Amino acid sequence: MVSKAPRTGERRMFRRLLGYWQGQCAGRPFPAIVDIQPEAIADIWSSCFVLDPVSNPHFPYFRYLGPSLAQYVGVLLSGQSDWALGLLDKAMYNCRAAIETQAPVLTEDEVPRLDGTRFLFRSILLPLADGGRRVRYLLGAANGTVRAP
Repeated sequence: MVSKAPRTGERRMFRRLLGYWQGQCAGRPFPAIVDIQPEAIADIWSSCFVLDPVSNPHFPYFRYLGPSLAQYVGVLLSGQSDWALGLLDKAMYNCRAAIETQAPVLTEDEVPRLDGTRFLFRSILLPLADGGRRVRYLLGAANGTVRAP
């Protein structure tokens, strides 16, 4: 049986995903990857991703990358030293913190883009177990909007 995400009227994707994740914990610190059912969060699944940060700690790879996130691949952000960073880079930036704290990590930021516009984004990373008690994967979601200068 698929546990549906709670209907809270919440519009923010990261809060809906967090609520679903909390419901899947079932008394545990975090759910197992097999507890995450895409059909239960179908309305936001296309903006979600699942990271495997353990197989290669220096270069986490995506086990799943939602098709809505493809629109952000070309959204390059600018900064003091991160001229080539994109939304997914920013979303994954705190993956070590999510693993070490074994808790959700929310990122909210406003970043200048190369064309002078500003990119506002939110992302969340949620730890998932491998069936045991250790964090093995991260469930995440990210979205953003571009604002004129």
